[in-house]
Amino acid sequence: MSAVTTGARVSLRNILVATDFSEYSAKALDYGAQIAQRYDSTIHLLHVIRPGIPNELLSPQSLPDDIEREKQAAEEQLQSWAQRLNEIQYKTWLKYGDVPEVVKTLMAVENVDLIVLGTHGRSGLKKLVLGSVAQAIFREADCPVLTIGPKTHDIALPGKLRNVLYAVDPLEESHCALDYAVSLAEKNGATLTLLHVMAQDTPARPSLEREAECRELVAGLIPGDAQLAAAANCRIEFSKSPTSMIIAVAHELPADLLVMDVRREEAWTAHLPDNAYAVVAQAACPVLTVHTVRKRES
Repeated sequence: MSAVTTGARVSLRNILVATDFSEYSAKALDYGAQIAQRYDSTIHLLHVIRPGIPNELLSPQSLPDDIEREKQAAEEQLQSWAQRLNEIQYKTWLKYGDVPEVVKTLMAVENVDLIVLGTHGRSGLKKLVLGSVAQAIFREADCPVLTIGPKTHDIALPGKLRNVLYAVDPLEESHCALDYAVSLAEKNGATLTLLHVMAQDTPARPSLEREAECRELVAGLIPGDAQLAAAANCRIEFSKSPTSMIIAVAHELPADLLVMDVRREEAWTAHLPDNAYAVVAQAACPVLTVHTVRKRES
């Protein structure tokens, strides 16, 4: 099977970093900034204040004193955080209202190409990934989302990426995340590894022929025009728990970035044992998720 060839890889002109001014949001900003340097992007630094009164009743003149003080403090923090971007182009946004709606509107108005989120540890992850706010963002986002999970510690920034891991199912209808994995590896001179985990409920290993066929399918996904520092690696693994194997391989490399395709209707559902939520919750590196595109039935 011949390798596929793609056109322009990806464009990341506008990167939205949503912040609550926590240490995990700080990591998210660092990642967003490093990516922006590679892609000559504009950072959109967003903080949303959720007042306890209906949005339509709000106006600068009618804000209660406590909300006004919160507004002033948030404006100062936004400007302080923006100073960390040095010469990177940026815009700061302080908004009131429902976070998913604000994000959705800003995405459309500013043509956002990437959302970067930092999660809090323990209950914080549950609030972000399982809560209605984050679920709405992940469900509605038309662009990739880079999540800095609670176990992401002492990690290389995108400007120092050494290993990019792309978890792939070669039988899926689309592989939208592949272009992002290839592009980030190209931009950073990183090693790209394509990993497919074959579900294996019985101790017996699939035939060598089946494994070889699967390896060929995975290798055939690598763009023929990829400008990688080294030939991409293709790995086929077997496990009863694909998530556990993905995490194990990411730890073994070690991966500085994990890239995954996710189905819009299945992403971030906590009751599934093998899904994007489980990977983000356990990964020691940031996770970039990209919605797959289903082909229309004729």
